[in-house]
Amino acid sequence: MQSHRKRCYGVVGANYIRSIRQMVQALSDSPLVLRLIEYGSSSATDAEVIGDYDLIVVLNHEYPNVESLHFYVDGNPVDLNLRSLDEIRNMNRAAGFETVLLDGRVIYDPSGSVAQEIHHLSKRHRQTPVATSSDESIAFTRHGTKHIFDKVERRIHSNPTLCAFLLHQNVFWLIHNYFALRGIEYKGEPVTLEFLRKNEPETYGLVERFYASRSLQEQLNLAISIAHLTLEPVGGMWRDDEILIFGDAEAGQEMFVRLFGPLIRGAK
Repeated sequence: MQSHRKRCYGVVGANYIRSIRQMVQALSDSPLVLRLIEYGSSSATDAEVIGDYDLIVVLNHEYPNVESLHFYVDGNPVDLNLRSLDEIRNMNRAAGFETVLLDGRVIYDPSGSVAQEIHHLSKRHRQTPVATSSDESIAFTRHGTKHIFDKVERRIHSNPTLCAFLLHQNVFWLIHNYFALRGIEYKGEPVTLEFLRKNEPETYGLVERFYASRSLQEQLNLAISIAHLTLEPVGGMWRDDEILIFGDAEAGQEMFVRLFGPLIRGAK
């Protein structure tokens, strides 16, 4: 979903909320709230919430410029994501984060009105394909992946901290692109890793070894192997003998010839 809300920063004290259960009860009693949907591993019914607590609050109408609220309750970080009934009604598919609307645990929905809209959204979601990567985004991914490896290979001894930073960033980016390049919905890190473990054990094994390794050279070799598997459907990484074009491919080829015509003719 393309959000039109403005980003804002602020601090509001939430120390008067004493527990997750008290917070959920207050939301259930609010006339603004139509439905509460938990997602993530923690539940309001847990004897002790460990880690963060994730909740979608479906409101009776939209509040401009407010997409989510984040605060601590009894030492636990709370992610309170706000969506209106009209927003759900206008979604063609539950892309990215919004998939939790379909998969989350409903803990409050007295009228059933939100359940009906989510049922309709679920049907639209199944009928609307995941957006495929454009030629330009594929070229950008193939270029960016190889570009990082080129940097690391030239600096692996002189600047190991930078190389470690770049490699970890690149592997995370590759895992995101594994799904985008195959038209599969990315549903967050825990679901992603479980998907790879079950469906792509070779890739998962490489990722597991990458994060366990303390050798920078081994991490580089593993990251290159992950890249080969990730980018295989789109021709692999940028090759040394290949010109990648961001923009119109035909116009880019023409521009290359116009710029380097004498060199090209001389090589022939």
